[in-house]
Amino acid sequence: MPEAALLTAGFPCQDYSVARKTHEEIGIVGKKGVLWWEIARILRERRMPFLLFENVNRLLLSPKKQRGRDFAIILRTLAELGYEAEWRVVNASDYGFPQRRRRTFLLCYHGRTRLAERMREADVISEGILAKALPTEEAKEVALHDLMAFKDLAAVSDLFSGPFGNGGYLREGKAHAFELVTRKEEPLLLKDVLFHERDERLYLSPSQEEKFAFLRGAKKIVRKSALGEEYLYQEGRMSEYDSAYLPARTMLTSEGSVNRSSHVVKDPGNGRLRFLSPEECERLNGFPAGWTDTGMSKGRRYFTMGNALVTGIVGRIGDALLPYVKEE
Repeated sequence: MPEAALLTAGFPCQDYSVARKTHEEIGIVGKKGVLWWEIARILRERRMPFLLFENVNRLLLSPKKQRGRDFAIILRTLAELGYEAEWRVVNASDYGFPQRRRRTFLLCYHGRTRLAERMREADVISEGILAKALPTEEAKEVALHDLMAFKDLAAVSDLFSGPFGNGGYLREGKAHAFELVTRKEEPLLLKDVLFHERDERLYLSPSQEEKFAFLRGAKKIVRKSALGEEYLYQEGRMSEYDSAYLPARTMLTSEGSVNRSSHVVKDPGNGRLRFLSPEECERLNGFPAGWTDTGMSKGRRYFTMGNALVTGIVGRIGDALLPYVKEE
């Protein structure tokens, strides 16, 4: 593992509870949550000065039965390794980008860095790196968690439950949680990334239009559970197609398929209903058109963009952090 100024990673958000011997509590041997502990292992060996992690916005709320536990374990781990941190839940469209995509960003700096020394004397919420990159208008502190007051990580796993707001910072093992109000910027709209599409395979057939009318319509359906019990499944109505005059909804990996969550747009050239093209999905994340045209299938191109980030958000964080990386 080479020395590096910055470690960056995205990792699945399930299953961070500390390992137990019982069958039911699989903890760190879980196939997804285990990746956080691999990150921690790397940090124990290398102590990179700066870290930037990304995850879904619900990371701050998981698991459902013990809200905030998973994020508390992550922050306690970082504190034990000597890191301070800032976190924010960011909706990309709030900062001018054409997609309503909400993600959690966790920026960390080791306690020995000059940046950490500065932040110990600063109002991190208004003067931190994330505040410079992604400004806010208001901040209300909602919780203060002393994570080092717990005996160890196992105690955090067993006992912690509490809110982390939509932003905050970790300083000397204490997590300060805030509800922040974004200083919103005028967003680009879906129409700004659409173009007249000549690939007939993207246009909906009559049967697909009929299927989407059902999928996106309101419905109440009686279903049976795995145990044979009946229950009522309900969904609200969605519009027939996505408005070109709003930022796009969050893209998912199923984009381009006959699925309730897939975008359906009116082509700006002929008004016919169609799927987004792979190039339009790239543009919604800020990639150049054709970025994923590497020989992979169209389905995989949609899948990669459904898993990608809005690159402009990452760019703004990087621009704010870079002077401190150079200083270090």
